[in-house]
Amino acid sequence: STLFPYTTLFRSAATNFQVKFHRLTLPGTTVTLRLEHDAERRRLHFEYRKADRQVLTSGSVRVEAS
Repeated sequence: STLFPYTTLFRSAATNFQVKFHRLTLPGTTVTLRLEHDAERRRLHFEYRKADRQVLTSGSVRVEAS
């Protein structure tokens, strides 16, 4: 799909979660979510950042075909 290229991921099972909490995220904090799909390694990487580009949380999820 051109609207949201990750829709095929929702038809798969997510396993092997890895999450790192770099900084505390307080209620009301505006964040940006960045997603990167590594099709070769079947992983979805994510990163939450504050407006000043400071990374708050990052990690990855392994995606298995259902």
